[in-house]
Amino acid sequence: MKYAPRLPLAALILVASCSTPTRTGWTAYNAGDFPAAMRAWQSEAEIGDADSQYLVGTLFDEGRGVRGDARRAAEWYRLAAKQGHAPAENNLGLLIAKGEVAGTHAEAAALFAEAVESDFAPAECNLGLMHLLGVGVDKDLERAHDLLFLAARQGDMQAERLLGTVYDRGLGVEPSPGRARMWYRRAAEQGSATARLQLGLLYLEGRGVPASESLALRWIRPAAEVGLCEAEYAMGWLLRHGVEVGAPGEAVAWIESAAQKDFAPAQAEIGLMHLGGDGVTPNDVLATEWLRKSANQNYSIAQYNLAQCYVEGRGVPVDMDEAELLFRRAANGGLTEAKARLDGLWQPESLVKVVACTGLEFRRND
Repeated sequence: MKYAPRLPLAALILVASCSTPTRTGWTAYNAGDFPAAMRAWQSEAEIGDADSQYLVGTLFDEGRGVRGDARRAAEWYRLAAKQGHAPAENNLGLLIAKGEVAGTHAEAAALFAEAVESDFAPAECNLGLMHLLGVGVDKDLERAHDLLFLAARQGDMQAERLLGTVYDRGLGVEPSPGRARMWYRRAAEQGSATARLQLGLLYLEGRGVPASESLALRWIRPAAEVGLCEAEYAMGWLLRHGVEVGAPGEAVAWIESAAQKDFAPAQAEIGLMHLGGDGVTPNDVLATEWLRKSANQNYSIAQYNLAQCYVEGRGVPVDMDEAELLFRRAANGGLTEAKARLDGLWQPESLVKVVACTGLEFRRND
């Protein structure tokens, strides 16, 4: 589950409205003197100033000027939250929801709900996500949509992206690729790598927009360049299988980068590339190592092809029992090729490459 991020310190409090010690803390903070900022804010926090309590909590949360300490951050957030400080309520809820301090998802949701009363966008986004998934609260897609919309109309990037997903997949609403594109684009223009990827996939698949590989690459490339593994894989796949052409070795580099980050489809793809010597040096042992990493994540395509390696003795000893087990796991994962293969297990065939670049593969972390 990916929650809305904590708001940056500088976005939360107007210096002009702060007390003199708090302004002194901001001066030190902006100069990079975090210990001095802590001293200034803590003096105010200890006499009950909610903004300062929140700011001290944030320094402990971020580990600025002090050793990062979620427990102490939570203590200060809690003091501010008791005074109805929405950012503190939100950040305390995040610490609980992520398991960084003790508490339940229901307690986290209650804190988000308190912040929602102040129309605080990150909390609206976080509570919307919890209703979307039914974590800590009842699953309520209509309520999720409403909360995400409230946050998105305030320009919350994470809410915009999630609202795009709601319309893209028809979660409690009629599917609307046009609305999905609008919200993805808003989030993408704010810098959301995942939104850029999802927008690129709309263009790749031609859903609600004219299909265009060049436009798909225009949005997917910047997401890949910041290290989003799904986008890296998509870049590599497009450069290998699409009409666009990259620099020599670029496609392989993208796929290898995603595979190194433990993205199962990329691991399966690079394994198959080594089996066939497709753009890389043929290496059956290395191929089976990559396929195994992917198969261990229950990626059925990798399970299928690793099973075939055991049938043919490529990179591993022939082992029909292990092959049957892997074929069965792939079949249980819904791969029709594996179901058919079980019926003809004792009649080895050549490897079947069934890795596909689809939207489903790239959106597993929403």
